[in-house]
Amino acid sequence: MPEPPLITLTPIGVVRSPYVDLFGTPRQAGLVDAPATIELTPEWRAGLDGLAGFSHVWVIWVFDRNKAPGRARVRPPRLDGARKVGVFATRSPYRPNPIGLSVARIESVTEVGLRVRGLAVADST
Repeated sequence: MPEPPLITLTPIGVVRSPYVDLFGTPRQAGLVDAPATIELTPEWRAGLDGLAGFSHVWVIWVFDRNKAPGRARVRPPRLDGARKVGVFATRSPYRPNPIGLSVARIESVTEVGLRVRGLAVADST
């Protein structure tokens, strides 16, 4: 079997949120309405042009603080850790690739990024 192509991701910004403690960050964004900002690097700020006309934005982010490797089966808290299930049936951050996808409600587009609500991502991600 041929090797899959290597994918390189380049960070284009940072999230500023009230969740400074990794373990205090909600697991389900739909249950929170806390404000956050997404500050883009200068070369990508022009990419926000026209976004003010939308209600929500998809945010792709990296679980940059995960130190443990991904695993195929995990013990989710919703089952009180009583049994293991497949990682793709959970919101576990311990995945083959440490990539998160969240939707956030756009509050405003600023000169440096976005003000959003409902993004359950740790501060400085």
